[in-house]
Amino acid sequence: EVVDGFLPRHTGSTSLSANTKIYGILPVGISRFESFRHILSPSISYSWRPDFSENFFGIDLGYFQRDSEGNLYDKFAGSMAGSTSKQKQKTMGFSLNNQFQAKIRDKENNFTKVDLLIWKMSSSYNFAADSMNLSPVRSSLRTTLPGGFKLDVSMTHDFYQLKLDEDDETLKRINTYGNPRLT
Repeated sequence: EVVDGFLPRHTGSTSLSANTKIYGILPVGISRFESFRHILSPSISYSWRPDFSENFFGIDLGYFQRDSEGNLYDKFAGSMAGSTSKQKQKTMGFSLNNQFQAKIRDKENNFTKVDLLIWKMSSSYNFAADSMNLSPVRSSLRTTLPGGFKLDVSMTHDFYQLKLDEDDETLKRINTYGNPRLT
């Protein structure tokens, strides 16, 4: 039975993050190079979102109903508001950014800071997933070559092994760690 009226839905998630920067300087004094600097920027985050089809701290929010066969029915499915999330999430994310720079002296003894290489890596681990909790590691390298030519390389590595599925003769990811595989 469809009833006109106002039906509120309250969902949400929470997250917490922390980051810092660590600087390392190597004075070299070779040719025009005065020094090299490495900036290391690690960060970590945690995010949480409940499964709204379950009781929330012992309270039934009433977003889902069960039909006569015991299947869940979402009151908001197919509406402009969209379906209510049933996927629990407890994710820890981590990233590491590396920036390599040089301090260069020109002919007039002025100093210029040059970015030699920027290397970023990130991944996450979902504690609520039933298998394959670790997401692929994403990394990128960026540099500027002589002549102003910029080079960007993006990579994704997967730590889960592949196994041949004999039924359809395709490779499937399995929940076993192995050497990182470039995907």
